[in-house]
Amino acid sequence: MRVSLVGADGIRRTDSDPTTPSSTGLATALAYAGHEVTVLVRAERPGQRSRLTSESGYQLRRIAGTRLDAPHLAELTQALKEHWNRQRPDVVHVRSRAFGDAAQQAADDLELPLVQNVDALGATDSPSSRRQADNYFELAARADRVIVPSSVVKQQITTEGIPRLKIDLVPSGINLTLFDPKVTPIPADPPTRLLAFAALTPQDGIDTLIEALIHLPDARLVIGGGPSAARLPQHAEAQRLRAHARRCGVANRVKLLGRISEAKMPALFAAADIAVCVPWHDAYGQTAMRAMACGLPVVATSVGALADIVVPTATGVLIPPGQVSATVAALRSLIRHPFQAQAFGVSGQVRAATRYGWDRVCWETARCYEQTITGKGRV
Repeated sequence: MRVSLVGADGIRRTDSDPTTPSSTGLATALAYAGHEVTVLVRAERPGQRSRLTSESGYQLRRIAGTRLDAPHLAELTQALKEHWNRQRPDVVHVRSRAFGDAAQQAADDLELPLVQNVDALGATDSPSSRRQADNYFELAARADRVIVPSSVVKQQITTEGIPRLKIDLVPSGINLTLFDPKVTPIPADPPTRLLAFAALTPQDGIDTLIEALIHLPDARLVIGGGPSAARLPQHAEAQRLRAHARRCGVANRVKLLGRISEAKMPALFAAADIAVCVPWHDAYGQTAMRAMACGLPVVATSVGALADIVVPTATGVLIPPGQVSATVAALRSLIRHPFQAQAFGVSGQVRAATRYGWDRVCWETARCYEQTITGKGRV
């Protein structure tokens, strides 16, 4: 198939937020599977190369001179139409809400089958979150098919009237070659037990983990993510967390690493005993997937994609967000029962290998494309 991926980064990811999936993963997997893939992104600055071919085999095209705000919607729509007239795809897959309106208008004008990703709805009740959710509902209603990363999002858009038969639940993927239980751990002083990755925002739930350490005197917490280590002293959330750890009397058992590249994550997982993912919202569940692939048990909040990924009594423990007592109970149980924790890790590795690799995600996505093309009358 000739696939046009719209709005995905296609070239790099932001390591300061290690909870988001690799933007190149799907494009790489589709190209490896034999599809002709073009990734369309907005040019970030004048003079950027408008065309290049990645080492993975997909084409990257930057649409120059376009902006994503409403006043420039017609300009972006026209740029997409011109590209698709020159290089007509079999299916358009919009992976960015910001590109959604323009891409859907251009695809409608050219009668192209279109798949829309709906990754996460408004995380709060704020007006901006509500506007984001409403925009997603509109995009989902207009698209030929919709891909969501979790059962939670599927239920939310179904409640808004989107037919279930039009929705495909396809999780985000991970690199199973990189995340592997055989990775040699980095040297660590025992007892380094707990590992979390976070963008360092108040919604990450790190406060809860710090407070849990008060009741877990043998546990240490290592946190990856946020700005580079050199910039942590100037980062407001990092300093707030360090101050909170001092107030709780556990500062000597909390370590902020700063930005961690994806390539360095497996060694950190290998050095840990338990992965902890306790955010208030998580659209993708990347930390849990990666930890499971590396053979770690997972303690996670029952939110977003995490509720699908972590299987209670099989691969880890699900807890309510923000509850210190539940966090302590879950962690204490795994620390006191290492064989149970090991069994969770083994089961998690099997689940990650069979469900969350990019080859599986690619196959499910391609099946969605085929159904979209057939439904549009182009067999």
